[in-house]
Amino acid sequence: MRIALISAFKRTNLGELRAETELVGRSVLAWQVDLALDIGCERIICFSDSSHGEVIAQQRRIEGTGLAFHVVRNHLQIASLVRPEDYVFVQLDGLVLGDVARELVGARCEADETHIFAISASHSLSNSFPTDFERIDKDSHWAGVALLPGACTAALEDFPGEGEAMSLLLRLGLQARVGCADVAPNALENDNWLLASDNEALGRREDAAIRSSLPQISWSGPSAFVATKIVSTWSPLRLRSGSEISAGLGLVVMVVAAVIAGLGQGIVGLGTAAIGAFVVSLSAQSVALRSRISVHTEIPAILRWFTPATGGLATAVLILAQTGVSHWPVHFGIPFLTMGLAWVVGMDSNFRLRAFWGDLPFHLGVFSISAVFGVLLEVMILFSLGALLQLMMRARTQSAKSRS
Repeated sequence: MRIALISAFKRTNLGELRAETELVGRSVLAWQVDLALDIGCERIICFSDSSHGEVIAQQRRIEGTGLAFHVVRNHLQIASLVRPEDYVFVQLDGLVLGDVARELVGARCEADETHIFAISASHSLSNSFPTDFERIDKDSHWAGVALLPGACTAALEDFPGEGEAMSLLLRLGLQARVGCADVAPNALENDNWLLASDNEALGRREDAAIRSSLPQISWSGPSAFVATKIVSTWSPLRLRSGSEISAGLGLVVMVVAAVIAGLGQGIVGLGTAAIGAFVVSLSAQSVALRSRISVHTEIPAILRWFTPATGGLATAVLILAQTGVSHWPVHFGIPFLTMGLAWVVGMDSNFRLRAFWGDLPFHLGVFSISAVFGVLLEVMILFSLGALLQLMMRARTQSAKSRS
């Protein structure tokens, strides 16, 4: 069994726990737990002097998957949790690895080959944080990550309880002649090997992660394109609670739009609905960004219902906004047909103009303008015909491919 040892003791210069420091909307502790899961650890042991909020959150998260998570105060408590035949994956308190570094560590741990990762004594991490990245020999320092045999933990009982577990395990691993593996230079570049005490480096890493994870949005979906740009610079709420806040606010605006349209102000109602749909679009782009940054990001289940709810409210606004249409099948049927066809085409990734057909805020804006000129029904019909044409062209292309 692989067992991960992490820690939530050390603090930054500002007094904040390194483990609770945020990086792209998630705690450093969460990133360390992600790495442990990625390399197949079935049990996680966290050293902490108290079960504070983030430790509890990670414990609930791991136990919710059926794995084990133990919170201990010192190394004397882990003897019964680790067997000699186990492998112990150790991570330095506050250390966060980027994608390149994670791949390197994962590849080395896959074969269950015990090793201690090392960096040069001349490296900036060794010089800036010598008490964290401890010296191994005259040329090397510990890199903050190691895979050790479980037998090393048995000797921890011989040391006083106030000793630092990570440092003791490092020394025991060296005494057991566990080999050292130098970290590849590319894994140390661009803040890929990062300690949470360096706030400036955390900021650089966060900006780089966001830039590299932004979804590719076509200009054919103008509101989605703008929403993505806004989310990428929406610092205070963009990645932690921004999705929930913007989705909830957007739905409230959509409900208000339906009420306004129901009171006979169809043009204003459509314009308000376009604004509400755009706010919900901010939520969708934020969710997409969070998911691309980390596959372990937990997205609240309720967010899955916001997009269909927005489509339903948009349909209701279109029905209520129509004036001068007395034939009820047309009055109710055309808005349903318009929204339904747009949803079908917008969900199919094979359409070149998928971004356009999925851009509800833009559609509502166009419908609002058409209502000003009294041609809302005509524009909806043309819109539906355009979507049908796309579907027919798609069916023809597929039929031609199947014949060939």
